[in-house]
Amino acid sequence: MKKNIINQVVNVDYLELSFTDSKLLIPVLLDNPNTYSINNECFIEYINDVNNKFFYNICNIYINSRLIGEIKFNPKTNFLKENTVHFKISNHLLYHSDYLDYIQYLIDLGFVYSHIVRLDICMDVITYFLLKFLKRFNNSNSIYCRGRAKKENCSIYGKEFQTYYIGSLSSDKYVKVYNKSKELLNSDKEYIKYFWKINGLDYINNEVERIELTLKQKQTRKIDVFKLLDSNYLASILKTHFKNYFDFFRITKSEGKTYERDITPINFKTYKTVLIEKYKYIPQYTNKPVKIEIKRLYINLLNEFELQKKYTKYQIEFKDSEKAANYFNQAIQRLIELYDLETYYFKNEQNWILEFKKNNNVYINNCNYSGIKIPKIFK
Repeated sequence: MKKNIINQVVNVDYLELSFTDSKLLIPVLLDNPNTYSINNECFIEYINDVNNKFFYNICNIYINSRLIGEIKFNPKTNFLKENTVHFKISNHLLYHSDYLDYIQYLIDLGFVYSHIVRLDICMDVITYFLLKFLKRFNNSNSIYCRGRAKKENCSIYGKEFQTYYIGSLSSDKYVKVYNKSKELLNSDKEYIKYFWKINGLDYINNEVERIELTLKQKQTRKIDVFKLLDSNYLASILKTHFKNYFDFFRITKSEGKTYERDITPINFKTYKTVLIEKYKYIPQYTNKPVKIEIKRLYINLLNEFELQKKYTKYQIEFKDSEKAANYFNQAIQRLIELYDLETYYFKNEQNWILEFKKNNNVYINNCNYSGIKIPKIFK
């Protein structure tokens, strides 16, 4: 009997979820212990990660002595509810068929599932020559793209792996293409090779290339986390988000007529796919004035911080400055929450600090604002 030849497999490669700790299963501890037991089967192990933007506490979480992922809690910002918990599943578990059981375990404990924070879906392929196609696309005047993968947005990184990024890494969706076989030479992820083997992908006699779709929470609101073990569902998500995004064609002429011929180097014929519903945000207004106002308020907040430093230096009480800073702080947080501009704020915060220092270098007297974060609202 002729053995079936498998040219592609699809899987989840990154999954982070948001929960609400409704039963306060994890206490907020200022002095972190090495470990804390949630019950007889489940405990967390504290990690010192002071650089995390959003959470004070980062822990490894174990169930029956098995590391299942990373859990984050005690938010630094008021844009997240006080009892918000993020859970990132260990990468190796995503290549097993039982990782959804651990999500259900946390739900049964009392964590209330909210939404997907980030989802990466990968398709590992042989014989498609994805990297060669993208290189040809970059250098061709006859290959076009219907979506975001314009030549100026198709970035290449690294001489050895030649990773292509389509779209911005700070956006809610982007695509990455690279040689997975070569990347695995420098990692210990043997579980991926085992996953290829049991699914019939001949990685020994072929180089495997990976195309990876990253979706952040605005793009994941319609995705059912409990269907992520279904390869047809995963392929449907890819097909849905590749349409008019990673979607290539060539113009051909025949008998005086012009045609568009689809040459997208991805084949979904081996899956039963449907185009799934995507979350659509239809703004009733532009938020540009709101962004301008957030920046203005932030610059004013820095001014008040500077005033407080000056008056503290000379041991002068200046309550008006503290009240003003409190006002600007609350106004910024309110606008960010109302207009969902948290990503915009964190992306631009350091640039505003640099601009403030540059434009006010005489007034600032060489103060260092590196790492300033808007504090929580004064009680």
